[in-house]
Amino acid sequence: MKTISLHPLTEFVDATPAKKRRIVKEQKKANIFTAPLYRTVKAVIPKFFYKEFDISVITDAIERLQKSDQSTDWKKNNVANSILALRHFIDMQFPKEFAKIHCKFLPKLECKECSLGDIIVRVAPDVVFRWTIGGKKYIGGIRFHIGKSKPLNYKTARLRASMLSDFLANYIAEHDEIVNNQYCFCVDVIHENIVSAPVDISKDMQTLQNACDEIATLWDVA
Repeated sequence: MKTISLHPLTEFVDATPAKKRRIVKEQKKANIFTAPLYRTVKAVIPKFFYKEFDISVITDAIERLQKSDQSTDWKKNNVANSILALRHFIDMQFPKEFAKIHCKFLPKLECKECSLGDIIVRVAPDVVFRWTIGGKKYIGGIRFHIGKSKPLNYKTARLRASMLSDFLANYIAEHDEIVNNQYCFCVDVIHENIVSAPVDISKDMQTLQNACDEIATLWDVA
């Protein structure tokens, strides 16, 4: 099965030919047993939302990280960068309107993937939430990016937010729910940037569809 995660898919869009081949190779040989960076961060931040914005979820995680095993350089760096990410998250300012809506946060989703042509895209939203205003039902979500090296560029973040919107509309939303693109966020945690999906995601989705078509062509020769 030709499967790619959302992050490398969006990186593929403007990559050089050599990097595109490398991305496809890495996705074909993805090692699920490799210890992931920022494991604690990725697990804890969604809990902050599910626990109704309980900041102690974040501060307790920082304390646990400070006491955790740091016996190798890799572990030491991962702990330091994870603490850095969580501290940036505490300082992050989400749009004021976000705090005003009364959301119901969904538990872990069974469906995390969608199809774009011959490619399965693992969207895997980190947080999905529902709310009602004026009798209308809405749904939105968040996909986090955690990377220290450089800020996520606007186009890449917007593509991820657009893919999230499309995924929610076609795989998660109930028939009477409206996907509110203003609340489909891609969040660059360490650099404290938040990008919402545009009102019209059609151009972004065509860009992602074209990327998937190219990935499908490269898959068997990469």
